[in-house]
Amino acid sequence: MGTSLKLPHIVTHGLVHAQILRRSRPRIPNLLLITVLEGAADLVANLVSGRTAVESRADYAQANREALLQRYAKDLAETPERREEWLCNSSRVTVEPADVGYWIGEEICRDYLAMASDKQAAVRNIIPLVDPEAIVVKIRVSRPRRRLRGERRRRASGIRW
Repeated sequence: MGTSLKLPHIVTHGLVHAQILRRSRPRIPNLLLITVLEGAADLVANLVSGRTAVESRADYAQANREALLQRYAKDLAETPERREEWLCNSSRVTVEPADVGYWIGEEICRDYLAMASDKQAAVRNIIPLVDPEAIVVKIRVSRPRRRLRGERRRRASGIRW
C-alpha cells in the first residue's frame, strides 16, 4: 500500500496517541503497557481507515500467532521491562517483520472490544487509555482472532479487512 493510501491510518494512529490520558504509571510491566498503547492506536486506526498499516506484519503475525503469543508471554514473564524485541525494532530484526508488538497490542485491544457488551464504552476506554489495566485484565488473546461487527473479511486482492 502506498504512503498516500496509508495516510488516514497514520493520522488516526497519531490522533489516538494524542488522546491518551495516562495520569499515573499503571501497575503493569513496561512491555505490556507500550504494547497496549501502540495496539490501541493501531486498532482504532484500522477500524477508521479500513486498512492495516503494515500488511506483511499482520500476515506474518496471523500465520505465526500461537508461537508469537507464547514467546511474548515468556518475554513478559522473564524480561517485563524490555520492549526492544517487540517494538521500535526496525533496525534490529532480521527474521520477522519489525514491531510485531503492535499487532499483539492490537489483538489485546480487539479482544477487549469484542468481549465488551457496550462497544461504545469500550472504545471510550481504549482511546484515552486512562486505565490500561482494565483492558489487560479482561483479555484472552490465546484463542483465534474474532472479527468485530462491521469488519470486512480479507479480500483475495490483498486488502486487509
